[in-house]
Amino acid sequence: MLSVGRIHNRDYLVNLARDDYYQAGGEPPGHWWGKYAASLELPYRVTTQHLHRLMDGYEPLNGEEKLVLNAGSLKREIGWDFTFSVPKSLSVIWSQSEPSMRKAIEAIQETAVRKTLDFLEERATSRCGKGGKTRKPVTLVAGLFEHGTSRELDPNLHTHSALINVGRRVDENPGPTQKETGTVELNRMIDRKMLLGALYRGELAAQLSEKLGFEIGPHLGGKPELWDIKGVSPELVSLFSKRRKQIQKSLKAKGLNSAIAASVAALDTRVEKTDINRQELFSVWKVIGKSFDYRPPNPKFIRRDKETAKRKLGAEALAMLLEKGSSFTEDEVIRFIAERAPKMGLGIDDITAATSETLGRDDLVHLGDLGDGNRYTLRTTHERAKAAIEAMEWNTIEKQPRPAPKQACEQQLRLNL
Repeated sequence: MLSVGRIHNRDYLVNLARDDYYQAGGEPPGHWWGKYAASLELPYRVTTQHLHRLMDGYEPLNGEEKLVLNAGSLKREIGWDFTFSVPKSLSVIWSQSEPSMRKAIEAIQETAVRKTLDFLEERATSRCGKGGKTRKPVTLVAGLFEHGTSRELDPNLHTHSALINVGRRVDENPGPTQKETGTVELNRMIDRKMLLGALYRGELAAQLSEKLGFEIGPHLGGKPELWDIKGVSPELVSLFSKRRKQIQKSLKAKGLNSAIAASVAALDTRVEKTDINRQELFSVWKVIGKSFDYRPPNPKFIRRDKETAKRKLGAEALAMLLEKGSSFTEDEVIRFIAERAPKMGLGIDDITAATSETLGRDDLVHLGDLGDGNRYTLRTTHERAKAAIEAMEWNTIEKQPRPAPKQACEQQLRLNL
């Protein structure tokens, strides 16, 4: 699951981090991610000073160079928190496991988060030039913080990705006055929230299946786009979901049922997150698990024909999207494949490869970026559109007054495909 929200409290994540978190309490220290972070030569571990300087829009090592025009402004959008949460059934397994298994699950979670963010970085952009009309690719920087509990201290393994609103532009031919760094088009990233969540779940499921032998099953809450680990007691999952029960109780009392109402209820029922101690929590969680006769899932390492799965999902994606309309975007294909990938054992590399193979078919035509990403249509549909444009051209010559110019007609036809 992926949730996205503005960063309002820049101290929250670093204040919970502790070097000796397991014995002394708190959460693990944060680590940097992103090509921009690498080019800044930041130390692997996140420090409060470096994080604050970047959030304020300054070079993190010297704290003096402005990286963005509004550096230091109180009105500056400092960044967004992309929070990746594992399925509740996996949090339950993590809470009941021995240290070696917990570390394996944590490593898989971090890899899935980083690979999902890598996908996002490849598509990240920044505005520059007069009026911000020019769009440039940009590399990113984020602090990743692993947390293990909900506010009610239920097991809830998740990663906060504090994506900072400053990036380094990728430009082979920069102008003489063009700044190398700038703010990031965060809205374009947020628009991909559902896609990113599907990619994350696909990568997480693939690694859990391949490395630990966990079987991927239907979501215990009945949501078709989500999944859970087979063999985990639904009763134990429910018991370790006290936060959700509080929200549902608040909604019911107010007669509300919308997503906005759920957000309000979450705020209404929030309690302060205490200074947790993982060592104590694992002891308590295991006592609860033992009382429910917890048994770890039996590992099953399944051999999969990924090539066949990729071709199958690619064909199904085209059939479904062309049934809805005569054109579709690259992101729509990726999301379709990603949402079905967990059952097929396909990770992000497989999903993107399947998408490339699908969009590379001879019977498809790339229409370009029409404002919502790369758009495609069938070659036969495109030929009909071209014929219609040529007919409009002929009518323009034969009749007065002149209709809209050819370019505008062609754009409109593409949008109507």
